Amino acid sequence: MAATIEIKYFNSFWVKKVNSKDYQPSTSSGGAQSTVKSNPNFTGLPFYSYGTTDATRYLNYFTVSDTTKTKPDINTVNTIGDWFIEESRIKGSFNGSSTDYGVKAYVVDKNYISEIARNKIIYSGLFNSDTNVNETNVFSQATNITFVAPPEYGSIQKLYSSDTKLHIFQENKISRALLDKDAIYAANGQGTPVSTTKLVIGDITTYVGEFGISTNPESFDYYANRMYFTDKRRNSVIRLSNNGITEISDYGMKDYFRDKLSSLSENLKVVEVSDTIDTIRPAWPYPNTFSPGEPYLTKNSPGGPVDFVEAPYGSAILINGVETGCFVEEVYSVNNLGADWIVKISDLIPFQFAPGSVITFRNYEKDLITGSYDVYSGNYMLSLQGEDSHDTLSFDEKANGWVSFFDYKPSFMYSLFSNFYSTTKSSLWVHHSDEAPRNSFYGSEPNKSSIEFIFNQQPSIMKVFKTINYEGTNGWEVTKMESDIEGFISGGNRSDTIKTVKSYDEGAYIEAGVTKRSGFYVKENRYCANIVSSSIARPGEIILGSQTSGIKGYFTTVKIETDSTTDIGNAKELFLVGTEFVPSSY
Repeated sequence: MAATIEIKYFNSFWVKKVNSKDYQPSTSSGGAQSTVKSNPNFTGLPFYSYGTTDATRYLNYFTVSDTTKTKPDINTVNTIGDWFIEESRIKGSFNGSSTDYGVKAYVVDKNYISEIARNKIIYSGLFNSDTNVNETNVFSQATNITFVAPPEYGSIQKLYSSDTKLHIFQENKISRALLDKDAIYAANGQGTPVSTTKLVIGDITTYVGEFGISTNPESFDYYANRMYFTDKRRNSVIRLSNNGITEISDYGMKDYFRDKLSSLSENLKVVEVSDTIDTIRPAWPYPNTFSPGEPYLTKNSPGGPVDFVEAPYGSAILINGVETGCFVEEVYSVNNLGADWIVKISDLIPFQFAPGSVITFRNYEKDLITGSYDVYSGNYMLSLQGEDSHDTLSFDEKANGWVSFFDYKPSFMYSLFSNFYSTTKSSLWVHHSDEAPRNSFYGSEPNKSSIEFIFNQQPSIMKVFKTINYEGTNGWEVTKMESDIEGFISGGNRSDTIKTVKSYDEGAYIEAGVTKRSGFYVKENRYCANIVSSSIARPGEIILGSQTSGIKGYFTTVKIETDSTTDIGNAKELFLVGTEFVPSSY
C-alpha cells in the first residue's frame, strides 16, 4: 500500500523507514539486563535510555545525531527515529549545491574480498615542509609504491631505519634494504656496487642466520649500532650489529632461555580480575546533566579480590557477571571524593546495582616479552612474563653476559634523557633514583638482593668446607650452602647442608654482659664465619660432637643474600666471597 510522507527536505536520494510498525522497546525495572523484544529494520547504533518518571530501562537505536549528555525521552526518540533520509543537496536547502555523483576515475576490480598483506609495505607521495609539498594522502597506482618482503619468512613485525638502511624484521628472517637508492652490482653480482639508482626502498638483502623476531616486536630496542630482540620460536635472544647476528642467549643462559621462552604462549587468552564497588557517579537514578569527569566508579579502600589499580585500560566491565557494554578509560588514585581509587568508565552503566557489587575487568592478553635498553646502566633489559610467573633480567656488554635478575614486572620499558623508565598497568616508575629505596619498585617494600654461585676448587678432590668469608658491607647472610649429591646409597641420594649464617648485626647476642656473634664476625676487615652442618648423620658416620664444623663434597652451591633489618633500602656492596677447605680424610 502506497503512502505519502510530508517532509521539509528537498531532493532526497532516498527515504527509508527504519523502525518496524509494531516495534516495542524492551523494558526492565531493576538490576537485571533486559532482553530485546523486537528489533527495528535498520540496525542503527544501540543505546539504553531511561524513563522521565522512573528508573525503567529502554533499548533503542540512534537514527539521528545526539551528542548531548541528557537523559533521552523514549517517545521523542521513537518519533524522530522513524525515518532515515539521505540528502542530495547540501544542508537540504531548496536551491543549494547538489552532491551529484559526478565523474569518477577508478580501476575495475572485480575482486571485492579484503586482503591482509602482512609482508608488504605501501608508501605514499612525498612530504617536504620546506617546499610545502604534502602528498602523504596520495597513493598513485601509476607508480611503484609497494615493497614486498619474501612471503616465506612470514609477516613483517618491525621496521627500523638507521643511516641509509631499513631493517626489516619478519617472523622468521631479518633483512635490510637501502633507503632512497638501490645498488647496482657488477655482472657477477659480487664486489662493490658500481652505481646506484633512486628508489624509495631498494632491493632486500637477508642477514646470515635463520633467525626472526617471531611475533614479539615489543622485545626490540637499540643502542648505538646494536639492536636487541628475541626469537621465541627458536628460544633465542639476538643481538644484531655490524658483525651480523649474534645469539647472546648462548652466553651462559642457553638452557634457561630454552625452557623459559618455550613455555610462553603466542595465543590470546581471557584475563579477568574482580573487585567490589562502593559508589557510582552520577548516582542512580541518573540526572539530566552530568558533571565533568563522569561517569566513574569508586573504591573506598583497597583489599578486595584485587585493587582497582590492577584494571588495565580498555578492559570490558561486568557487574555481578552481567556485561555492561562499558570499558575502562582511566584508573587513578585520589584524596578527595571520599575514595582511594577511581575508575573512569566510557559510558553510564545501563542498569541499577547496589554498593558492594562485584565488578569484573575482562581483558584479552598474551604472554609478554618486552625489552628495552637501559642507557643509565648500559644494559639490555628483558622481561619474560607468563601466566603464573615472570623474570626480568639484564645483559651487560662489558661483561658480555647476563648479570642480574630483578623482581619487578613491567608492562613497558624505555629510556629517555639519560633516565630509564618502566610502566605497570597504571603507574610510571623512574629507576636508579636516589629518592626511592634500593630494590624498591612501584612503591613496594624493598626486596632482598641475592647471589648464587658454586665453590669448586680442585674439582676432582673430595673436600671439607670449614669456613666462609666475604669482602663488602655489613648486612649479608648465607641462607644456603649445599654440597653435591651423594648417590648410590641406601635410603636415596643425600647432600650436606648448613645452618643459616646470620649477618653481623642479626647474629649478635649478649652473654654475661659480653656481645658475641653466632654468624659473621669481623676479622682483618673481612666478615668471616664457621660453617655448621645441619645434615643428619649418615649410618656409620663418625660423630665428634657439637664443636664439629664444615660440610663435605666435591663442590658446594652457595646463596648469599641481604638480611631483613640491616640498613634497609640503602646500598649493599659485595666484592668477593671465599672459603677455607681441606682435603677429606674419608
